[in-house]
Amino acid sequence: MTQLNDQPVQTSATCLHSNADIDLVDLLSALWRKKWVIFSFFVSALIMAFVFIWQSNTVYLSQGGYAEPSLHQVQQMVPFPLDEFNVTPQVLFSELLAQLQSNRTRQQFFREFIWQGPQDTESEYYFSALAHFTQGQNVAAQYGEGRLRVVTVSQQDVDPVRAAMLVDKYLEQANDATVRQIEQNFLAAKESAIALLKRQIDGLKFEADQAKEQRVAKLRSAFETAKALGLQESRISQSVGAALVRNPDSAMTINVVEPPLYAYGMKELGAQIEALQKSKGTYFDVEKLPILESKLAQLHQVTFNARAALSYTERDAPIPVFSPIKPRKLLIITLAGVAGLILGVFVVLTMLAFRHHKKQLR
Repeated sequence: MTQLNDQPVQTSATCLHSNADIDLVDLLSALWRKKWVIFSFFVSALIMAFVFIWQSNTVYLSQGGYAEPSLHQVQQMVPFPLDEFNVTPQVLFSELLAQLQSNRTRQQFFREFIWQGPQDTESEYYFSALAHFTQGQNVAAQYGEGRLRVVTVSQQDVDPVRAAMLVDKYLEQANDATVRQIEQNFLAAKESAIALLKRQIDGLKFEADQAKEQRVAKLRSAFETAKALGLQESRISQSVGAALVRNPDSAMTINVVEPPLYAYGMKELGAQIEALQKSKGTYFDVEKLPILESKLAQLHQVTFNARAALSYTERDAPIPVFSPIKPRKLLIITLAGVAGLILGVFVVLTMLAFRHHKKQLR
């Protein structure tokens, strides 16, 4: 075993030479003689940790949890629902989540409530501040049985009261954006349904007009024929064209043969032509038309009440929490102390190895 003396170079040679046996006691003795170097690194690391904690901003976290609105609230917004766009609590809640996670909503909220710099929103400083704000905010969704159950909004800030206020304000702004988007979708669906009904009504009216024109053309042709034959009065009797036929089972069937139109005579044909011409623009004989017109009138009365109060069930209200989440003082101090000790030991071993190498060169 190599003997220790007062020269640290010999100790370094014993500990670090590749062909020598390592004695743990000698190594610890060498480190102990340089304990002030190691201690200085340890203290320096602690000092830097305390300075870092002192200069760091204390950050607090506030969060709120929300569930979907009640059906009664939705009915206040949409008293007369549309078949084409059914507004339900789940539809509103899903749209709220989309707005909470939207970058557009975040930027608008940041400009209105956070940003206090110049009006230039294209500067690098603005986008840096926006990125910092976005990192301090989080929106999480919890699903269950295929449905959106809970939305959690959290916000970090140096002031715990302000953090809770920002959660409330952000939810309020996202809710306004949700109502506007739902209203746009609802009105778009309404206009689309109205346009479809109008096309159907116009189609039925067009078909009715075409049928009337064809009927008038046939009556006029029959009128000219009756005029050529000199038939003023109708020659149609109630029994014309009716025949009774019995089959072996004594069942009765009636076969009706339509008489030619000119047989009605000029007087009757002229009256029918005049009546059809006067009825132009009236469609009382179209069966489906009253139903479609009634539905169209109902659609015109359908409204979306955007002013109806809309709130979400608060599962966890955003209240100020005065326990900071940053900086984590105990963790920072512990890591700094361990890093200082490791760095001090490394420096001491490097010094011993350098001295041993220098002695060998001599």
